Amino acid sequence: MKTILIAGQSVVDLMFEVSEIPAMPVKYRASDMLLSIGGCAMVAAIAIARLGGNPVLTSRIGDDFFGDLIKDELEREGIDTSYLARIKGAETSVSAVCTDSDGERQIVNFRGANLGNSIDLPAIDFDAVLVDARWEESASRALEIAAERELPGIIDAEQPTSLRIAQLASHVAFSAQGLLHFSGESNLEDALESASKRLPGWVSVTDGENGTYTMNGNSVERTPAFNIDAVDTTGAGDVWHGAFALRLVETGCELEAVSFANAAGALKCIGKGIPAGTPTRREVEEFLSANK
Repeated sequence: MKTILIAGQSVVDLMFEVSEIPAMPVKYRASDMLLSIGGCAMVAAIAIARLGGNPVLTSRIGDDFFGDLIKDELEREGIDTSYLARIKGAETSVSAVCTDSDGERQIVNFRGANLGNSIDLPAIDFDAVLVDARWEESASRALEIAAERELPGIIDAEQPTSLRIAQLASHVAFSAQGLLHFSGESNLEDALESASKRLPGWVSVTDGENGTYTMNGNSVERTPAFNIDAVDTTGAGDVWHGAFALRLVETGCELEAVSFANAAGALKCIGKGIPAGTPTRREVEEFLSANK
């Protein structure tokens, strides 16, 4: 079993199902509501556990109701919470998420309060590091440790991701929004080429139903997404990063890891919420077998 050290954000999601994404300053009526958990690091940890890996999650939460909910949910998933720091007097990060009939979502995130500026990293053996950019100091140190051990250091590069932290990673997997912000370009392929010239590691970008784009030498290569009827896209990118990290250390092949992650992300879009909608290893393998 491969161990992935994960450093980053844990969040509670208040999810509202609406007929269309709100755009006006008026009241909207939701047809359904779901209390879920989220955050790049925590969702990736749940995905890795369900896919057969051993996630070691380092994150910070408050000593409040939402912190209790996160800790309880992780323990129900069998994830070790020894390195989940509960900060006295702090407020846990919370998001309001609106999803429409096409599965698209709008997120308003409160990043929490008094959580500090870093995460304490455990002194353990691991096969790879996966970080987000929420606590840059800790993410930087985790990536440096991975580099020192000559192991993969992967960053979930959402907006904003600094050049300094991206340059420390062996693998930079951008969201579309994150890549456009990082590069200053308006086209994803141009943005990917621009980013790859500034970064020493492997570079990719996930673009939902359009698939995943990676740099292959000096050209952009596309790995198509799977054709599904999306119900809830919330957390799909985080599941993708967890699946990519695990499969990368299992096979050592980026493109195989991308295909595996695309399948895991697609299955998340079919299901609602986290952890309920997070696929298992068997589900991903059966899906890949049926969709060759």
